[in-house]
Amino acid sequence: MYTTKHFTTKQGLSDLLSVATYGNYWPIIKAFKSDADKGLFDKCDCCEDKWATAILKGKGIVVYDSYALEDAETEEEKNEARHILTLDGVKRGLELMRDLYPYHWADLADENDDLITGDVWLQLAVFGELIYG
Repeated sequence: MYTTKHFTTKQGLSDLLSVATYGNYWPIIKAFKSDADKGLFDKCDCCEDKWATAILKGKGIVVYDSYALEDAETEEEKNEARHILTLDGVKRGLELMRDLYPYHWADLADENDDLITGDVWLQLAVFGELIYG
C-alpha cells in the first residue's frame, strides 16, 4: 500500500499524471517552454515525465480547464481557466483524496486506480474540490 510520499517521486507522480490525463477531456497540461529551453526535460521519455520533473524541480506546470476555456469570452475568463499545479497542489490533492474520498484513495494506494481515480485526484489538486462529478 502506497502513502502520499510515493506519489511525490518522479515515477510515482509520472504514473499518477498518466492515470489522471489519459482519456480525460477537461485538463490541458503544458510545461513551461522556458524549462524545455533550459534542458530540464532532456532525459524525459514522455510528457508525464516532463510534467513530473517540472513539478519536482519546483517549476510547476500549467493546467487549463478546457471547459472553462471553451466558455470564456473575456481575457479575464481565459485567465481564470489557467491554473498552476505545484508540488503543494499535488500533496493537497492527495491529502484531500485520502480524507474526503477514502474509497478513491484506497484504489490509488492499492494500484487499482483508473481514470476516475486519477481525475478525482487532479481536480482536488487543481481546484481543491470536485468540479466535474
